[in-house]
Amino acid sequence: MDATIEQLGRLSPLSTAWEEFLRAVLQTGLKTTQSTNGAIWTIEGEGFRLAHEQGLIALGLADNADLHQMHQAKLEECLAIKPGLPSSIVEGATGQFAYHFFPCYFGKELVLILEIAHALSPNLDRMRFKEKFEAIAQCVARFCQMRKSHDEVDDATAWRDLHQLLPKLYGELRLIPTTYQVVNEGRTFLGWDRLSVAELRNRSLTVLAISGVVNCDPRAKQIREMEYLSAAVCKKNEPFQFPSPERLPVELESKLDSYLRATGCEQLRIFPLRRRATARNSEREQELECIGCMIIENFSIREIDGSSERRIQLLWEHAEIAFQNARAFEELPMIGLAIRFQKATKFFRSKWQKILATLAAVSFVSIATFWIPAELLIEAHGTIQPSELKHIFAPFNGEIIQVLADYKNDIEMGSPLLKMRSRELELKKEELLTQRGVTQEKLRSVEAARLRDRKPSNTDGNQWSELSASEQELKEVLASQEKQLQILHEMLTSLEIKSPCSGVVISWDPTENLELRPVQQGQRIMSIASHKADGMLELRVPDEDIRHVVRSFARGSGRNQVSFVIASDPGHRHVAQLTQIGTIVESFPSQPASILVSAHVDADQMDGATPGARVVAKIHCGNSSLGYIWTRRLWDFILLRFC
Repeated sequence: MDATIEQLGRLSPLSTAWEEFLRAVLQTGLKTTQSTNGAIWTIEGEGFRLAHEQGLIALGLADNADLHQMHQAKLEECLAIKPGLPSSIVEGATGQFAYHFFPCYFGKELVLILEIAHALSPNLDRMRFKEKFEAIAQCVARFCQMRKSHDEVDDATAWRDLHQLLPKLYGELRLIPTTYQVVNEGRTFLGWDRLSVAELRNRSLTVLAISGVVNCDPRAKQIREMEYLSAAVCKKNEPFQFPSPERLPVELESKLDSYLRATGCEQLRIFPLRRRATARNSEREQELECIGCMIIENFSIREIDGSSERRIQLLWEHAEIAFQNARAFEELPMIGLAIRFQKATKFFRSKWQKILATLAAVSFVSIATFWIPAELLIEAHGTIQPSELKHIFAPFNGEIIQVLADYKNDIEMGSPLLKMRSRELELKKEELLTQRGVTQEKLRSVEAARLRDRKPSNTDGNQWSELSASEQELKEVLASQEKQLQILHEMLTSLEIKSPCSGVVISWDPTENLELRPVQQGQRIMSIASHKADGMLELRVPDEDIRHVVRSFARGSGRNQVSFVIASDPGHRHVAQLTQIGTIVESFPSQPASILVSAHVDADQMDGATPGARVVAKIHCGNSSLGYIWTRRLWDFILLRFC
C-alpha cells in the first residue's frame, strides 16, 4: 500500500473532523492516481452534494450541460450498485477527459463517491486504479467505524450528563432561578463559551440570565445588541445560526453585524423557546407561540460534530419545557401571596401551632369585616317595559283580513293598523235589515187600513182602535230596529282598528301571524310603544329581602337607586329609580315567594331595551358592614329557626 494511503488510514475521528477527512480522501486519491482533477460526493437524502473538488469546476462541470448530465447519470449508477458485490469503477468520458467514479461503503450504507478525472490515455492501468480505490475505501470504512464508536461513547456520555442535568433544570419552579440553572448548567453540558436566556413578553424581549453573570445590566451595549438580534429571530420563530450557509435577510444581517462588532462572537446559535403543544392540539405544532429564546456563543471557531449537535438539541428541548413550566407557574393567580404564605407557615412547626394560627387569622379577618363598610345590594329579577305601551285587543270575534302596519313601522295616532271581518255581526245586520223591512211593510199596511177608515162607525170602532195600537207598536219596533242597526254600524266600523297613539309597532311580524287568522274577542293582537318614552321596571324581590328595601325606601324618601343590566345586552349598565313597593306576597310553582316592586327608567336609559326583556337588577339599600352582608343569610336562618 502507498505511504499516502497508509497516512490516510492512520487518521482518527478524535483528531480529524469529517470535512477534513473528506478533503484528505480527495488528496490521497489524486496523489495515488497522479491526477490533478477530482471531487468528493456525499449522499444527502436521495441526492448528491459536492463536498470538495479540485480542478473539476475548471473542466466545465457548472457550465457544460453534457458534462453535468453525464455526472448525474454516473452518480445514479453508483447509487444502484449493491454493497457486498465486488467493487467496480463507473467510468464516463466527455471531451478530452475520462471520469472514474468509485463508491465507498460502510456496511450497507453508501458513504461517499470518489471521482477522479484525467486525460484520456490508452495505457491506463485500470486494475491498479481499482486496487488503489479499494484501499481508499477500506480507509473510509475504518474511519466510519471509529467515528461510529466515538459517537456511541459520546452519546453515552451525553446521556449520563443529561441525567445529572435534568434534576437541576426541573428542580426550580420560579422563572429566574430556572433560567440561571439553564444557562449555568447548560453551558457546562454543551462546552460552549457562553449561554443566555431571554424572555419575550408583550412583544418586548428581555435577557433574564447569562452564564457566569450574577446580574444582567439592561443598559449594557452587548445585552442591548443581543436583545435586538434575538427579537428579530423570535419573529421568524425558527432556529438561527452563524456562520450560516444561507444568505440572511437585510434587516437580520444588519443587526447581526452590530451584535458581532459589540461582542466579538465567532459562532452563534439562537433557538426560540415556544409553548409546546398538548396531546389534544399537537397537530397545530407549526403555530406555537414564541415566549423566549436561548442564545449560545463561542468566541473562537470550533468544529461542531454530530455529538455536539445532539447535545444542543437535547438542551434546547428540555430548556424549552422547563422555561414554559416556570413561566406558567408564575402566571398563576396570587402565586406570590401563596409563596409568602408558605414561607410564613415554616415558623409554625407543630400541628397545633398551625391550627391555632389558622384559627386566629380566620377570627381576626371575620371580626374585622364587621367594621368595614360596604353597600348592601339586593338582587331582583324582572322585566322592562315602556311606560307608554298600548296593547290592541280584538273588539269582537272575527277574522283579520288585512294588516296595514308591520313590525317596527312608525305610525301616527289614528293611523289604520288592521281590518277585521265579523261574520256574526254581518249576519245580525242582515237579520235586522230583513226584520226592519218586514216591520216597514206591516206599518205601511196598517197605515193604509187606517186611511181607508178615517171616520169609523160604531160597528168597526174596535177594529180602528186595534189598527191604531198596531201602528204605534210597529213604529216603536221600527225605531228599536233603527237603533240596533246604528249600533251594528258602529260595531262594524270599529272593525277597522286604528292606532290609539303615536309610536312604533313592536309585535313581531303581524302580517304573518295575524292576516287571515281568526281571533277571539279580548285577544291581544298588537302592541305599540311610544317614541322616546320613559320605561318601567317590574321586579320581583324575594320575601326574605324585602325588609331591607322597605327600610331604605322609607329613609330615602322613596328615591332608591336601582342599577340593572338587560339580559340581551349585559355589557351596558343602566340606572333607574325605585318608585313603588307592592304589599302582597305572591307565590309561583317554580319560584320562591316574592313581592312586586316597580322602578322608573328615564328615556335616555331605554336605548337598546326591548319591551319585555329580562333584567337583573341591584337595589341599593344603603351602607352596612361587610361581615353582615356576607353572613346575612346565615343570621336570617338562625333567627328564623331558633328565635
